[in-house]
Amino acid sequence: MWRNSGVWAVLAVVLAVGAVGTGASLVNEDVTRTINAQTHLTNVEAKVTVKNTGSAAVHAYQVSDANIDGVLAFVSAKFEDSDDELPVRDGAVQVNIAAGKSVNLVITQVYTHAQKPFPTEIHQKDDQLVKFTGNLYFASEYPTTTQKTSVVVPGRLESFTKSKPYSNKGQELSYGPYTDVKANAHKDLSVHFESYTPFLTVTKLVREVTVSHWGYASISEDITIVHSGAKLVGEFSRLDLQRDPRAGRTALRSFTTRLPAAASGVNYRDVIGNISTSNLREEEDAVIVEIQPRFPLFGGWKTQYSLAYDVPSGEILSTEGSTYVMSTRFVGHVFDNQVVDEAEVRVVLPEGAADVQVNTPFPVDEQSEDVKVTYFDTTGRSVIVLKKANLVEEHMQDFTVSYTMPAGSTVREPLMAVAFFFALFVVAIVLNRVSLSIAPDVQADKKKQ
Repeated sequence: MWRNSGVWAVLAVVLAVGAVGTGASLVNEDVTRTINAQTHLTNVEAKVTVKNTGSAAVHAYQVSDANIDGVLAFVSAKFEDSDDELPVRDGAVQVNIAAGKSVNLVITQVYTHAQKPFPTEIHQKDDQLVKFTGNLYFASEYPTTTQKTSVVVPGRLESFTKSKPYSNKGQELSYGPYTDVKANAHKDLSVHFESYTPFLTVTKLVREVTVSHWGYASISEDITIVHSGAKLVGEFSRLDLQRDPRAGRTALRSFTTRLPAAASGVNYRDVIGNISTSNLREEEDAVIVEIQPRFPLFGGWKTQYSLAYDVPSGEILSTEGSTYVMSTRFVGHVFDNQVVDEAEVRVVLPEGAADVQVNTPFPVDEQSEDVKVTYFDTTGRSVIVLKKANLVEEHMQDFTVSYTMPAGSTVREPLMAVAFFFALFVVAIVLNRVSLSIAPDVQADKKKQ
Protein backbone atom coordinates (compact mmCIF):
# COMPACT_ATOMS: atom_id res chain seq x y z
CA MET A 1 0.00 0.00 0.00
CA TRP A 2 2.86 2.41 0.88
CA ARG A 3 4.63 1.61 -2.39
CA ASN A 4 1.47 2.34 -4.40
CA SER A 5 1.07 5.67 -2.59
CA GLY A 6 4.59 6.65 -3.68
CA VAL A 7 3.80 5.82 -7.28
CA TRP A 8 0.66 7.94 -7.18
CA ALA A 9 2.62 10.81 -5.66
CA VAL A 10 5.21 10.74 -8.46
CA LEU A 11 2.43 10.57 -11.04
CA ALA A 12 0.74 13.59 -9.46
CA VAL A 13 3.97 15.61 -9.75
CA VAL A 14 4.38 14.64 -13.40
CA LEU A 15 0.81 15.66 -14.17
CA ALA A 16 1.28 18.95 -12.33
CA VAL A 17 4.36 19.77 -14.38
CA GLY A 18 2.54 18.87 -17.59
CA ALA A 19 -0.39 21.10 -16.64
CA VAL A 20 1.71 24.26 -16.85
CA GLY A 21 3.21 23.31 -20.20
CA THR A 22 6.80 23.31 -21.40
CA GLY A 23 8.76 25.43 -23.83
CA ALA A 24 9.05 22.40 -26.14
CA SER A 25 5.52 23.09 -27.37
CA LEU A 26 6.43 26.56 -28.68
CA VAL A 27 7.05 27.32 -32.35
CA ASN A 28 8.27 30.54 -33.97
CA GLU A 29 5.70 30.84 -36.75
CA ASP A 30 7.22 33.98 -38.26
CA VAL A 31 10.36 36.02 -37.48
CA THR A 32 11.42 39.36 -38.94
CA ARG A 33 14.81 40.38 -37.62
CA THR A 34 16.76 43.63 -38.10
CA ILE A 35 20.47 43.91 -37.23
CA ASN A 36 21.30 47.61 -36.94
CA ALA A 37 25.05 48.32 -37.09
CA GLN A 38 24.82 52.04 -37.86
CA THR A 39 26.63 52.97 -34.64
CA HIS A 40 29.38 51.17 -32.75
CA LEU A 41 26.59 49.39 -30.86
CA THR A 42 24.79 46.51 -32.55
CA ASN A 43 21.03 46.49 -31.95
CA VAL A 44 19.12 43.35 -32.88
CA GLU A 45 15.33 43.64 -33.02
CA ALA A 46 13.24 40.56 -33.72
CA LYS A 47 9.50 40.59 -34.29
CA VAL A 48 8.40 37.06 -33.43
CA THR A 49 5.02 35.38 -33.76
CA VAL A 50 5.09 32.60 -31.16
CA LYS A 51 2.51 29.80 -31.13
CA ASN A 52 1.86 27.34 -28.35
CA THR A 53 1.15 24.04 -30.10
CA GLY A 54 0.78 22.12 -26.85
CA SER A 55 -2.24 21.29 -24.74
CA ALA A 56 -1.25 23.39 -21.70
CA ALA A 57 -0.38 27.03 -21.11
CA VAL A 58 3.28 28.16 -21.22
CA HIS A 59 4.45 30.99 -18.98
CA ALA A 60 7.90 31.84 -20.35
CA TYR A 61 9.64 32.29 -23.69
CA GLN A 62 13.38 31.64 -23.61
CA VAL A 63 15.52 34.21 -25.45
CA SER A 64 18.73 32.76 -26.88
CA ASP A 65 21.99 34.60 -27.38
CA ALA A 66 22.05 35.71 -31.02
CA ASN A 67 25.42 33.98 -31.66
CA ILE A 68 26.99 37.36 -32.37
CA ASP A 69 30.72 37.86 -31.92
CA GLY A 70 30.26 40.47 -29.21
CA VAL A 71 29.05 40.94 -25.65
CA LEU A 72 25.31 40.91 -24.91
CA ALA A 73 24.63 43.96 -22.74
CA PHE A 74 20.84 44.27 -22.55
CA VAL A 75 17.66 42.36 -23.40
CA SER A 76 14.12 43.71 -23.45
CA ALA A 77 10.79 42.41 -24.71
CA LYS A 78 7.26 43.68 -25.24
CA PHE A 79 4.09 42.85 -27.12
CA GLU A 80 4.11 44.27 -30.65
CA ASP A 81 1.04 46.42 -30.00
CA SER A 82 2.23 47.76 -26.62
CA ASP A 83 4.99 49.99 -25.26
CA ASP A 84 4.99 48.32 -21.85
CA GLU A 85 8.00 46.07 -21.34
CA LEU A 86 7.58 42.47 -20.24
CA PRO A 87 9.70 41.09 -17.39
CA VAL A 88 12.84 39.25 -18.49
CA ARG A 89 14.41 36.94 -15.89
CA ASP A 90 17.47 34.81 -16.57
CA GLY A 91 17.00 35.26 -20.30
CA ALA A 92 13.34 34.22 -20.28
CA VAL A 93 10.45 36.54 -21.19
CA GLN A 94 7.69 36.17 -18.63
CA VAL A 95 4.64 35.85 -20.85
CA ASN A 96 1.53 33.65 -20.69
CA ILE A 97 0.71 31.78 -23.89
CA ALA A 98 -2.46 29.71 -23.73
CA ALA A 99 -2.69 26.33 -25.45
CA GLY A 100 -3.26 26.73 -29.17
CA LYS A 101 -2.79 30.53 -29.03
CA SER A 102 -0.20 32.88 -30.54
CA VAL A 103 1.41 36.10 -29.34
CA ASN A 104 3.39 38.74 -31.21
CA LEU A 105 6.59 39.69 -29.38
CA VAL A 106 9.26 42.30 -30.07
CA ILE A 107 12.60 41.24 -28.61
CA THR A 108 15.52 43.69 -28.54
CA GLN A 109 19.13 42.76 -27.81
CA VAL A 110 21.99 45.26 -27.52
CA TYR A 111 25.54 44.05 -28.16
CA THR A 112 28.82 45.83 -27.46
CA HIS A 113 32.16 45.26 -29.20
CA ALA A 114 30.42 43.24 -31.92
CA GLN A 115 31.98 45.31 -34.72
CA LYS A 116 35.73 44.75 -35.02
CA PRO A 117 38.08 47.14 -36.87
CA PHE A 118 39.39 45.32 -39.94
CA PRO A 119 42.16 46.18 -40.58
CA THR A 120 42.99 46.92 -36.96
CA GLU A 121 45.45 49.74 -37.83
CA ILE A 122 45.11 52.61 -40.30
CA HIS A 123 46.87 55.84 -41.23
CA GLN A 124 45.33 59.24 -40.65
CA LYS A 125 43.80 59.53 -44.13
CA ASP A 126 42.73 55.89 -44.49
CA ASP A 127 39.14 54.68 -44.48
CA GLN A 128 37.97 52.83 -41.36
CA LEU A 129 36.52 49.42 -42.15
CA VAL A 130 34.86 47.16 -39.61
CA LYS A 131 33.64 43.59 -39.64
CA PHE A 132 30.52 42.12 -38.11
CA THR A 133 30.17 38.37 -37.52
CA GLY A 134 26.97 36.68 -36.40
CA ASN A 135 24.31 34.09 -37.14
CA LEU A 136 22.39 34.21 -40.39
CA TYR A 137 19.47 32.54 -38.63
CA PHE A 138 17.40 33.78 -35.71
CA ALA A 139 18.96 31.95 -32.76
CA SER A 140 16.24 30.15 -30.82
CA GLU A 141 15.74 26.93 -28.92
CA TYR A 142 12.39 26.63 -30.73
CA PRO A 143 11.91 25.67 -34.41
CA THR A 144 11.05 28.48 -36.81
CA THR A 145 8.57 28.14 -39.67
CA THR A 146 9.69 31.19 -41.66
CA GLN A 147 12.16 33.99 -41.04
CA LYS A 148 13.80 37.00 -42.69
CA THR A 149 16.83 39.06 -41.63
CA SER A 150 18.02 42.50 -42.68
CA VAL A 151 21.38 44.10 -41.86
CA VAL A 152 21.73 47.90 -41.90
CA VAL A 153 25.20 49.49 -42.00
CA PRO A 154 26.33 53.15 -42.04
CA GLY A 155 28.62 53.09 -45.08
CA ARG A 156 29.88 51.33 -48.17
CA LEU A 157 29.76 47.54 -48.19
CA GLU A 158 33.10 45.84 -48.85
CA SER A 159 31.93 42.23 -48.71
CA PHE A 160 29.21 40.12 -47.15
CA THR A 161 27.85 36.58 -46.90
CA LYS A 162 25.98 35.57 -50.04
CA SER A 163 23.42 33.01 -48.93
CA LYS A 164 20.45 32.78 -51.27
CA PRO A 165 17.91 34.22 -51.27
CA TYR A 166 19.43 37.64 -50.51
CA SER A 167 19.38 41.18 -51.89
CA ASN A 168 21.56 44.25 -51.53
CA LYS A 169 20.10 47.72 -51.72
CA GLY A 170 22.47 50.55 -50.80
CA GLN A 171 23.48 50.13 -47.17
CA GLU A 172 20.97 47.39 -46.40
CA LEU A 173 21.21 43.64 -46.86
CA SER A 174 18.15 41.39 -46.86
CA TYR A 175 18.26 37.64 -46.30
CA GLY A 176 15.45 35.14 -46.69
CA PRO A 177 12.79 34.10 -46.31
CA TYR A 178 14.20 30.85 -44.92
CA THR A 179 11.67 28.16 -44.02
CA ASP A 180 11.54 25.28 -41.57
CA VAL A 181 14.66 26.26 -39.64
CA LYS A 182 15.50 23.84 -36.85
CA ALA A 183 15.97 24.86 -33.22
CA ASN A 184 19.45 26.23 -32.42
CA ALA A 185 20.37 26.32 -36.12
CA HIS A 186 23.49 28.28 -37.03
CA LYS A 187 25.03 29.56 -40.24
CA ASP A 188 27.86 32.07 -40.34
CA LEU A 189 27.02 35.65 -41.31
CA SER A 190 29.85 38.09 -42.04
CA VAL A 191 29.54 41.71 -43.18
CA HIS A 192 32.57 43.93 -43.92
CA PHE A 193 31.74 47.62 -44.28
CA GLU A 194 32.91 51.21 -44.00
CA SER A 195 32.14 53.10 -40.79
CA TYR A 196 33.21 56.53 -39.59
CA THR A 197 31.30 56.30 -36.32
CA PRO A 198 33.62 57.23 -33.44
CA PHE A 199 34.12 53.96 -31.58
CA LEU A 200 34.12 55.50 -28.12
CA THR A 201 34.30 53.27 -25.06
CA VAL A 202 34.24 54.27 -21.40
CA THR A 203 36.72 51.76 -20.05
CA LYS A 204 36.29 52.92 -16.44
CA LEU A 205 33.65 55.07 -14.75
CA VAL A 206 33.62 55.87 -11.04
CA ARG A 207 30.43 57.70 -10.04
CA GLU A 208 30.15 59.01 -6.48
CA VAL A 209 26.91 60.37 -5.04
CA THR A 210 27.28 62.16 -1.71
CA VAL A 211 23.91 62.38 0.04
CA SER A 212 23.25 65.41 2.20
CA HIS A 213 20.19 66.42 4.23
CA TRP A 214 21.23 70.07 4.04
CA GLY A 215 20.89 71.98 0.77
CA TYR A 216 22.66 70.09 -2.00
CA ALA A 217 23.87 66.61 -2.86
CA SER A 218 27.08 66.36 -4.86
CA ILE A 219 27.76 64.00 -7.77
CA SER A 220 31.18 63.39 -9.29
CA GLU A 221 32.31 61.14 -12.12
CA ASP A 222 35.86 60.07 -12.93
CA ILE A 223 35.85 58.86 -16.54
CA THR A 224 38.39 57.17 -18.79
CA ILE A 225 37.47 57.13 -22.49
CA VAL A 226 39.26 55.19 -25.24
CA HIS A 227 38.73 55.39 -28.99
CA SER A 228 38.36 51.65 -29.67
CA GLY A 229 38.28 51.92 -33.45
CA ALA A 230 41.16 51.15 -35.81
CA LYS A 231 44.40 52.28 -34.19
CA LEU A 232 46.23 55.22 -35.73
CA VAL A 233 49.68 54.34 -37.06
CA GLY A 234 52.26 56.61 -38.60
CA GLU A 235 52.63 60.32 -37.98
CA PHE A 236 49.79 62.54 -36.78
CA SER A 237 49.47 65.84 -38.64
CA ARG A 238 47.36 68.58 -37.11
CA LEU A 239 47.80 70.55 -40.34
CA ASP A 240 46.24 67.73 -42.38
CA LEU A 241 43.47 67.50 -39.80
CA GLN A 242 42.58 71.17 -40.39
CA ARG A 243 43.03 71.25 -44.16
CA ASP A 244 41.71 67.86 -45.30
CA PRO A 245 38.29 66.67 -44.03
CA ARG A 246 39.26 63.07 -44.87
CA ALA A 247 42.16 63.23 -42.41
CA GLY A 248 39.92 63.39 -39.37
CA ARG A 249 36.83 61.40 -40.26
CA THR A 250 37.51 58.73 -37.65
CA ALA A 251 38.62 61.17 -34.94
CA LEU A 252 36.48 62.49 -32.13
CA ARG A 253 36.88 66.23 -31.49
CA SER A 254 34.02 66.78 -29.04
CA PHE A 255 30.95 65.14 -27.56
CA THR A 256 27.89 66.16 -25.54
CA THR A 257 26.96 65.10 -22.02
CA ARG A 258 23.48 65.65 -20.62
CA LEU A 259 23.15 66.42 -16.90
CA PRO A 260 19.96 66.76 -14.83
CA ALA A 261 18.09 70.02 -15.38
CA ALA A 262 18.66 70.97 -11.72
CA ALA A 263 22.45 70.56 -11.94
CA SER A 264 24.56 73.54 -10.84
CA GLY A 265 28.18 74.27 -10.03
CA VAL A 266 29.40 72.13 -12.94
CA ASN A 267 33.15 71.53 -12.91
CA TYR A 268 35.01 69.80 -15.75
CA ARG A 269 38.73 69.10 -15.44
CA ASP A 270 41.37 66.63 -16.56
CA VAL A 271 44.71 65.63 -15.05
CA ILE A 272 46.22 69.00 -16.04
CA GLY A 273 43.43 71.19 -14.70
CA ASN A 274 40.27 73.00 -15.73
CA ILE A 275 39.40 72.84 -19.45
CA SER A 276 38.05 76.18 -20.60
CA THR A 277 37.32 75.16 -24.21
CA SER A 278 34.15 73.30 -23.22
CA ASN A 279 30.75 74.97 -23.19
CA LEU A 280 27.74 74.78 -20.90
CA ARG A 281 24.17 75.63 -21.76
CA GLU A 282 20.85 75.11 -20.03
CA GLU A 283 17.83 73.58 -21.72
CA GLU A 284 14.34 72.95 -20.41
CA ASP A 285 14.94 69.32 -19.47
CA ALA A 286 18.72 69.11 -19.10
CA VAL A 287 22.00 70.93 -18.63
CA ILE A 288 24.17 70.34 -21.71
CA VAL A 289 27.95 70.11 -21.38
CA GLU A 290 29.83 70.21 -24.68
CA ILE A 291 33.06 68.47 -23.80
CA GLN A 292 36.08 69.09 -25.99
CA PRO A 293 39.22 67.17 -25.00
CA ARG A 294 42.58 68.90 -25.31
CA PHE A 295 43.34 66.83 -28.42
CA PRO A 296 41.25 64.91 -30.97
CA LEU A 297 40.84 61.23 -30.18
CA PHE A 298 42.05 58.82 -32.86
CA GLY A 299 41.94 55.03 -32.67
CA GLY A 300 43.84 53.73 -29.66
CA TRP A 301 44.02 57.17 -27.99
CA LYS A 302 42.42 57.86 -24.64
CA THR A 303 41.53 60.71 -22.31
CA GLN A 304 40.72 60.96 -18.61
CA TYR A 305 38.65 63.64 -16.94
CA SER A 306 36.42 64.43 -13.96
CA LEU A 307 32.95 65.96 -14.07
CA ALA A 308 31.31 67.18 -10.87
CA TYR A 309 28.08 69.02 -10.12
CA ASP A 310 25.50 69.62 -7.40
CA VAL A 311 21.76 68.96 -7.34
CA PRO A 312 19.23 70.06 -4.70
CA SER A 313 18.85 67.35 -2.07
CA GLY A 314 15.12 67.22 -2.78
CA GLU A 315 15.85 66.03 -6.32
CA ILE A 316 17.25 62.69 -5.16
CA LEU A 317 16.13 62.39 -1.51
CA SER A 318 12.67 61.71 -0.10
CA THR A 319 11.19 60.35 3.12
CA GLU A 320 8.80 57.48 3.79
CA GLY A 321 7.89 57.80 7.43
CA SER A 322 11.15 57.59 9.39
CA THR A 323 13.01 56.16 6.37
CA TYR A 324 15.05 58.22 3.92
CA VAL A 325 15.12 57.09 0.29
CA MET A 326 17.85 58.18 -2.12
CA SER A 327 16.96 57.66 -5.80
CA THR A 328 19.22 58.47 -8.73
CA ARG A 329 20.50 56.95 -11.97
CA PHE A 330 22.90 54.05 -11.79
CA VAL A 331 24.98 55.67 -14.52
CA GLY A 332 24.50 59.07 -16.08
CA HIS A 333 24.67 60.16 -19.70
CA VAL A 334 28.26 60.43 -20.94
CA PHE A 335 27.68 60.51 -24.71
CA ASP A 336 25.10 59.16 -27.13
CA ASN A 337 25.17 55.39 -27.71
CA GLN A 338 27.56 55.02 -24.81
CA VAL A 339 29.40 51.84 -23.87
CA VAL A 340 30.75 51.48 -20.34
CA ASP A 341 33.07 48.51 -19.88
CA GLU A 342 33.30 48.87 -16.11
CA ALA A 343 31.28 51.07 -13.73
CA GLU A 344 31.72 51.61 -10.01
CA VAL A 345 28.94 53.49 -8.25
CA ARG A 346 29.61 54.82 -4.74
CA VAL A 347 26.84 56.22 -2.55
CA VAL A 348 28.14 58.17 0.44
CA LEU A 349 25.45 58.24 3.13
CA PRO A 350 25.23 60.67 6.07
CA GLU A 351 27.17 59.64 9.15
CA GLY A 352 25.10 57.40 11.37
CA ALA A 353 22.94 55.92 8.61
CA ALA A 354 21.50 52.53 9.60
CA ASP A 355 19.18 49.82 8.23
CA VAL A 356 20.57 50.38 4.74
CA GLN A 357 18.70 48.68 1.88
CA VAL A 358 19.77 48.76 -1.79
CA ASN A 359 17.37 48.13 -4.68
CA THR A 360 18.64 48.03 -8.28
CA PRO A 361 16.54 47.56 -11.45
CA PHE A 362 18.97 44.93 -12.73
CA PRO A 363 21.50 42.57 -11.13
CA VAL A 364 24.93 44.01 -10.27
CA ASP A 365 28.21 42.11 -10.38
CA GLU A 366 29.40 43.11 -6.93
CA GLN A 367 28.11 44.95 -3.86
CA SER A 368 30.26 45.96 -0.89
CA GLU A 369 30.60 48.62 1.81
CA ASP A 370 33.30 51.17 2.57
CA VAL A 371 33.85 54.07 4.97
CA LYS A 372 34.69 57.67 4.07
CA VAL A 373 35.73 60.35 6.59
CA THR A 374 35.04 64.00 5.76
CA TYR A 375 34.69 67.28 7.65
CA PHE A 376 33.10 67.12 11.12
CA ASP A 377 32.85 63.31 10.96
CA THR A 378 33.74 61.21 13.99
CA THR A 379 33.32 57.58 12.91
CA GLY A 380 33.05 58.17 9.15
CA ARG A 381 30.25 57.81 6.64
CA SER A 382 28.96 54.52 5.24
CA VAL A 383 29.63 54.07 1.53
CA ILE A 384 27.65 51.62 -0.60
CA VAL A 385 29.81 50.36 -3.50
CA LEU A 386 28.15 48.77 -6.55
CA LYS A 387 30.04 47.39 -9.54
CA LYS A 388 28.78 46.26 -12.93
CA ALA A 389 30.40 45.60 -16.29
CA ASN A 390 29.17 46.13 -19.85
CA LEU A 391 26.58 48.90 -19.57
CA VAL A 392 24.74 50.81 -22.30
CA GLU A 393 22.18 53.64 -22.36
CA GLU A 394 19.40 51.22 -21.41
CA HIS A 395 21.09 50.90 -18.00
CA MET A 396 20.46 54.59 -17.27
CA GLN A 397 17.77 53.61 -14.78
CA ASP A 398 17.11 54.77 -11.24
CA PHE A 399 18.19 52.70 -8.26
CA THR A 400 17.37 53.40 -4.61
CA VAL A 401 19.18 53.29 -1.29
CA SER A 402 16.99 53.54 1.80
CA TYR A 403 18.22 54.12 5.36
CA THR A 404 17.23 55.44 8.77
CA MET A 405 18.94 58.01 10.98
CA PRO A 406 19.23 58.06 14.81
CA ALA A 407 17.29 60.80 16.56
CA GLY A 408 19.18 64.10 16.53
CA SER A 409 21.93 62.88 14.18
CA THR A 410 20.72 65.00 11.28
CA VAL A 411 21.50 68.21 13.19
CA ARG A 412 24.74 67.03 14.76
CA GLU A 413 27.08 68.27 12.06
CA PRO A 414 25.39 71.69 11.69
CA LEU A 415 25.65 72.10 15.49
CA MET A 416 29.30 71.04 15.36
CA ALA A 417 29.92 73.65 12.66
CA VAL A 418 28.20 76.34 14.75
CA ALA A 419 30.21 75.31 17.81
CA PHE A 420 33.44 75.37 15.82
CA PHE A 421 32.92 78.87 14.47
CA PHE A 422 31.70 80.07 17.87
CA ALA A 423 34.93 78.76 19.42
CA LEU A 424 36.95 80.55 16.74
CA PHE A 425 35.02 83.74 17.51
CA VAL A 426 35.73 83.41 21.25
CA VAL A 427 39.42 82.74 20.64
CA ALA A 428 39.60 85.79 18.36
CA ILE A 429 38.04 88.00 21.07
CA VAL A 430 40.44 86.68 23.71
CA LEU A 431 43.47 87.18 21.49
CA ASN A 432 42.30 90.68 20.64
CA ARG A 433 42.18 91.62 24.33
CA VAL A 434 45.51 90.04 25.27
CA SER A 435 48.65 92.03 24.54
CA LEU A 436 51.61 89.93 23.54
CA SER A 437 53.91 92.91 22.93
CA ILE A 438 57.21 93.14 24.94
CA ALA A 439 57.46 96.94 24.41
CA PRO A 440 56.59 99.16 27.41
CA ASP A 441 52.99 100.41 27.55
CA VAL A 442 53.50 104.21 27.59
CA GLN A 443 49.83 105.05 28.06
CA ALA A 444 49.51 102.73 31.05
CA ASP A 445 52.61 104.30 32.66
CA LYS A 446 51.19 107.83 32.26
CA LYS A 447 47.95 106.82 33.96
CA LYS A 448 49.88 105.40 36.91
CA GLN A 449 51.80 108.70 37.28
